[in-house]
Amino acid sequence: MIGSMAEGATSSQPTVYRLGDITVADDLIITPNGNSPLTGSFWMVADHTRTVSVRPRWATVVAVATLPICLIGVPFWFIRTKRHEGNIEVRVEGESLKHFTQIPVEGHTHVALVRQLVDQLRFLAR
Repeated sequence: MIGSMAEGATSSQPTVYRLGDITVADDLIITPNGNSPLTGSFWMVADHTRTVSVRPRWATVVAVATLPICLIGVPFWFIRTKRHEGNIEVRVEGESLKHFTQIPVEGHTHVALVRQLVDQLRFLAR
């Protein structure tokens, strides 16, 4: 989340980014494992998502319910929808910090958003 205050962050350090349980203030990385300066940190993203094709439950019900009456329900058996599942792993390493978090996927665009945020953090870490 961009521009929100994290729990435990003081008003003198506004939250710039929040990825899972990693919070990045102006020049500080705050994690449950400890804190580290943002400058010189190393960021990595691993995409553990996959796209699966599933049959919607309603299509199965319609196909089974109409099959004994006539063959109208047969086409419903072939209806498929695509769903994204899995998580995105974000790792950060600093001077005295090694931490990773797994962020559940909420859709295909969510992966691109997390990658964009990590790219911005890499730029700020220079």
